[in-house]
Amino acid sequence: MGIYRSYFKKNNGLIKDNLTNNSKNPVHELIYGTGDSLFSRFIFEIDVDSLKQKISGGDLNESLIDSHTLVLTNTVSNYTNLIGGYVHDGETKRSGTIELELYRIEEEWDEGNGYEFIYVDTPSPTITRQASNYQFKSEGVEWINEGSYDSGNTLTNITIDDGTQNIIIDMSDEINTLLNLTGSTYTYGIKLSDRYENMVNSDKFSLAFYSRLTNTFFEPHIETLFNDNVKDYRDNFVLNEENSLSLTLKNGEGVTVDSVEIIDYEGNEYLTLTGSSITKINNNLYSVKFTINSDIDQTLWTDKWNLTIGNRVKIVEKDFLVVSDDQYYLGIEEPLHFDNFNFSISGLKSEEKIKRGTKKKIKIRTTSLYSKNNNIPLDISYRVITEQTGKHLIDVINTTDVSVDDNGIYFFELDTSWMIPSDYYVEILLSESGFSETKKKVNFRIVD
Repeated sequence: MGIYRSYFKKNNGLIKDNLTNNSKNPVHELIYGTGDSLFSRFIFEIDVDSLKQKISGGDLNESLIDSHTLVLTNTVSNYTNLIGGYVHDGETKRSGTIELELYRIEEEWDEGNGYEFIYVDTPSPTITRQASNYQFKSEGVEWINEGSYDSGNTLTNITIDDGTQNIIIDMSDEINTLLNLTGSTYTYGIKLSDRYENMVNSDKFSLAFYSRLTNTFFEPHIETLFNDNVKDYRDNFVLNEENSLSLTLKNGEGVTVDSVEIIDYEGNEYLTLTGSSITKINNNLYSVKFTINSDIDQTLWTDKWNLTIGNRVKIVEKDFLVVSDDQYYLGIEEPLHFDNFNFSISGLKSEEKIKRGTKKKIKIRTTSLYSKNNNIPLDISYRVITEQTGKHLIDVINTTDVSVDDNGIYFFELDTSWMIPSDYYVEILLSESGFSETKKKVNFRIVD
């Protein structure tokens, strides 16, 4: 599963009946519960331009996208001891259970350049009062819907069960809509449910999260997941079940795969795959999935890829070995011993400094110490981690299966364009029967 993050172009907090602007604050908060029903909202615009370019440039097949998820990181997600306590002003308590709404904004607005959260709107020469704010969307232009909210534009409702949870919302339908808009865009807001906005308590409560200007790893974003995984076990193509084959190109821009012919061990055409049966993962990688129904194993078949490159036709032929399911794990001891395998990687060096935006292809080579068969299918995955505040390990990329290319090489691609400059490390894991072991660990740094 591939991952890409899109960040915000702008954001701001709107405080009820208040003309101050706090768009440049590294933290935003939703407040409620005061004696006069004071509350705040959070508005933002998502930058999907880079994601659009990735799709239009062929680096990502839009049909492979699985989900788009909004992630706002709670400022106390790693500090549970602060739940129920007071925030910096000594008067506001951190919230517990809270109900939120995500809504669409169909009005254009300015971000502004204010910093302060001032809940009593007292005029001061040091406080930025320019738009946007609760009343105005830009200088001298009021919101059509006060505070940016139109109840008819509510997209979803969520509940935060305790004060440490991040705000995580599935925005797949909305982002897919944005990706296909031209010339205009939508922006969005998060508000408390009406019940909370109208709540009157003796205490004021706050749910705080990092904004786009946080100087930390926790910048708010849309996390896009896409299924770019390929498993080409062409030395172990199992009969009577679906398998994958793939074709890797050095420079696939402008290439069209017209068809893939499957030729049996006697030279006869068994199957021809065309159209949607051929999946373009990206410009340089194509895959097909199919089943061979037969009782004859240990035979060598051919996959014939018919390409068009400009006005030229090119044929690429490769072989794959058909085996029965009882031959699939031939040579693997039961249970598999992790220490019997050595891993080496290329494409990433220890302590490497990587300029943000670089795309790396990490290859993993495996060696079996007590077997001559190094083509045994293995369950290999990777994850990318960063350490924050000296003690908190944060999964940047959760444990994800690596791919296997048409040469039997395990690999994954690391797109650093969305990775915030910081120190990271990648772990390569070998798994079997529910157990895993880290076989390789490499530190690296993303720099601007």
